[in-house]
Amino acid sequence: MRLKLLLLAGAAVLAACGTDDAPSGVSLNTGVGRIRLANATPDTARARTINAWFDDQPAVPLTANLAYGASTDYRPITPGTHEMNVRRTSDTTIAVFDAPLDLTADSDYTVLATGVSPDLAPFTLTDDNAAPDAGAVKLRVAHVAPSGGAVDVYVTAPTVADIAAETPTLSNLTFRSASAYLQLPAAAYRVRVTGAGTKTVLLDTAAPAVALTLAAGQIRTLLVLDKPGVGLPLQASVLVDRNP
Repeated sequence: MRLKLLLLAGAAVLAACGTDDAPSGVSLNTGVGRIRLANATPDTARARTINAWFDDQPAVPLTANLAYGASTDYRPITPGTHEMNVRRTSDTTIAVFDAPLDLTADSDYTVLATGVSPDLAPFTLTDDNAAPDAGAVKLRVAHVAPSGGAVDVYVTAPTVADIAAETPTLSNLTFRSASAYLQLPAAAYRVRVTGAGTKTVLLDTAAPAVALTLAAGQIRTLLVLDKPGVGLPLQASVLVDRNP
């Protein structure tokens, strides 16, 4: 049994619902949607850690003390119009942002807290947690590093030491944008992020290591982030969208 946040008739209530037979992060035909929040703002002055709730109801929190690069689990939510209220943990009178949401039944969403003050803002993604083909995985890259500029992304085998002769897997990904899901064979991968049109590596998941050994059926979102406090070197965080 897992606690799920349900918003019913405009009132948030906690309800225990059994989903032991369902893969994680997969919307069922239940008439509700699912949502999660990731803390992707490097603004340690205003949002070192964050709290969040829905529809001005802090007594029913979505999360508390959510650290940089971390995310909540998916939580069920009734379809329709809602507002996600995100606040600084150390002083919840300080608003990070209020995110208007228009949510559809049986859809999954990721809300990313992004940017730095005075440009703190939500970046909302609609997730595709449909299972990949047999023996495959799905990987999406979200660029939420305000210092990164436009970037190219190289997804290679870990043994590829030099990308000089490689073609970018994704080109010209800009801040607050995300790729489509890449469907790849289940395997280990190395992701390098460069300045767009260059081979200057801004992020390499081999140093420091980021777990990108993906088993069949898994779906992941890789966040490209600033360092805490803003700036280079870029870093990565991997969100678990689905496990089979």
